Amino acid sequence: MNTLNIFLEVLTLLALLSALATITSTNPIIFNSPIIFNSPIIFTSLLNYQLLEFNFNLVLVLFISIYYFYYFYDLAVVNSIKINNVLVESQIPTQARSGVLKSSDELPNETNKTDINAKIFDHLNINPWFITGFTDGEGCFYIKVRPSINTKIGWTVELYFNLVAKNNPVNLAMFEEIKQFFGVGRVRVTALNYIYFEVGSFKDCLKIRDHFLNYPLISYKLVYFQLWCKVIDIMMAKEHLTMNGILKIVALKAHSPKRLNEVLLQLFKLCTPISCPNYQPNFKNLNVHWLAGFINADGHFGLYIKESKTNKLGVQCMLRIQITQQDRSLIVLHEIKKYLGMGQVSANEVKKTSDFTIGSQKQINEFIIIFKEAKLLGAKALDFADFCFALDLMNQKAHLTPKGVSQIRKISAGMNTGRINFNRG
Repeated sequence: MNTLNIFLEVLTLLALLSALATITSTNPIIFNSPIIFNSPIIFTSLLNYQLLEFNFNLVLVLFISIYYFYYFYDLAVVNSIKINNVLVESQIPTQARSGVLKSSDELPNETNKTDINAKIFDHLNINPWFITGFTDGEGCFYIKVRPSINTKIGWTVELYFNLVAKNNPVNLAMFEEIKQFFGVGRVRVTALNYIYFEVGSFKDCLKIRDHFLNYPLISYKLVYFQLWCKVIDIMMAKEHLTMNGILKIVALKAHSPKRLNEVLLQLFKLCTPISCPNYQPNFKNLNVHWLAGFINADGHFGLYIKESKTNKLGVQCMLRIQITQQDRSLIVLHEIKKYLGMGQVSANEVKKTSDFTIGSQKQINEFIIIFKEAKLLGAKALDFADFCFALDLMNQKAHLTPKGVSQIRKISAGMNTGRINFNRG
């Protein structure tokens, strides 16, 4: 047995041990085995060396069987436990959700607390407008045209809809709830630490289309949805099975965010252009539930502590609510300002984006009153709870004391990108 075979046997045994450990413990032996589980290179290498003296085939079969058992077992756990945890824990006091304030003597007067409303974690009834708002921020209507040896014309068309969020337990629970809302699609986690809710079958895409026809998009994403719907119409008429239909679809795809790749540009360079739909949103549809979804996707609850020469403590605590959009959706930010009756819209020339911001403590308190009927989901709900707790402290002037500043500093450190505790306890 040569050195390479010995190395492959050791690698396989380690993978087997890791799979066993993953099933029996929350701390796998070998870094959760992302390389062994997910690398096609290693799998290909293993399959190319099947004749080893150590009965390699048996080990490989055991390893793959255990891995897939764990995979489906984990999906079952996600579907049956994590969702329920969100519901069970919905009554946990909002002050403790960041995991940084444990002692009751650190909390402000309970009778003066802002009503954050525990129902932000009640996911039993997702408002349809929340789905639309979230899609306006983090949704994608994708048109795929690719070569195929299985069709007479040599081309096939596929449609996809997806939502994306950072990978964490509460965002995963949120996407499972959205999946239940639609009754179609799948939720997957990528190696880049993102979660996707995806819909890919043509029949299921019709359900997605129906939702957005009933609860229309407001941002520039509306244009991409309309392009997507035009392709659906072509496919329902079976035109995509002809080259004329493929040419129409390619012309529509040219207006999508990813436009045409180099292959399509070269092969369809004589394709007749089709005019892009005009962006004509109905801002009468803007409501607090849509806004909740939009903020869930593209909003930010910021809590900052800056040095200040004018403050006796030498620091200043600041709160900020912010929504960022590309310039093509600038009008949406102005409409949000108009709807709320507060805030400012400014351009970021460097990033070619625009921001809607609320930085006044008085206006933030007014925003909370307007927003209390809405629901936030996932990690953004946790950030909002911490944000409101910090606002309570500042409303009671606690930020003018060393103890209050220390509390706010802890809250800030555990929010947004600094969050490591998603247990809401």
